Amino acid sequence: MANTRKSRVPKEEQLKLINECRTSGMTDIDWCREHGIAVSTFYYWVKQLRKEAAQIPAPAYGHSENPRPKQDVVPIDIVPERFPVQHTPYLDNPHTLEIILGSATIRVTNETDPRLLSRTLQILKGSLC
Repeated sequence: MANTRKSRVPKEEQLKLINECRTSGMTDIDWCREHGIAVSTFYYWVKQLRKEAAQIPAPAYGHSENPRPKQDVVPIDIVPERFPVQHTPYLDNPHTLEIILGSATIRVTNETDPRLLSRTLQILKGSLC
């Protein structure tokens, strides 16, 4: 039978991990789950290090019974608005969305069939991948 017990984490590393958790802005529970550390182990470290007079920061947001799910970070590009020099008649409608992809322009109005728009975007998504 294999030993599944994890190796002991040195006290310096425990203190480093506790400080990282407490300065992350996450709850202790969320941070521990994200980093694969048992919450009971984390609090045991806090208790033992406090006995040794270590300076332990207070939790950032307390302890959550229902932890937040881990959020994925999705990069986005912010493109400055550019208006065409000539006035396009389609833009007179304040409810027109204009998408320019290279030399192609897609104009979406309130009257656009949602199924057509959905299918068009699916095709474009497939061609961009």
